[in-house]
Amino acid sequence: MPKKLGIAVLVTVAVAAVGAVATFTLTSAAATGHHERFSVYEAPNSFSKDIDADNSGGSSAGDYTVGHAVDRSHGKVVGSDRNSCLLVTDPPAFKAECSGTFTFPGKGSISLMGPITFTQHGPKDNPAKLAIIGGTGKYANATGTAYAKFHQGNATTFTFSVNF
Repeated sequence: MPKKLGIAVLVTVAVAAVGAVATFTLTSAAATGHHERFSVYEAPNSFSKDIDADNSGGSSAGDYTVGHAVDRSHGKVVGSDRNSCLLVTDPPAFKAECSGTFTFPGKGSISLMGPITFTQHGPKDNPAKLAIIGGTGKYANATGTAYAKFHQGNATTFTFSVNF
């Protein structure tokens, strides 16, 4: 695909691979139920692969990106993520439907999904708003919102506001 879209930075998430840097900060708990707010930073050396599904030689609807990342905080691994984005429109603005799962060992996982629109200059919405659609472990039945803030050089910060 010409000029890689960098869609995988979303969940490369995160997402998202080996050697990615993350900050993980827990800030609050609600009186009724549980709530956490934290951020994960992914450095630009995450793994991603763009797939030209129709072999057109360029980016077009139906093409997709997959990726993964290892999330770290202060040199310690705090989790990892897997992600994919499917292009659903053609240039010049690409709308992608993206999904990903962040896994935090000993805690559980959080799954996200949502649209992101990319232009030739990068993401149109920055940060992009994604829905938290579930999880496992302590995050079973999670809901909430995650924001993907894209930085120069394909680094991404994900800020989670999770109810569980």
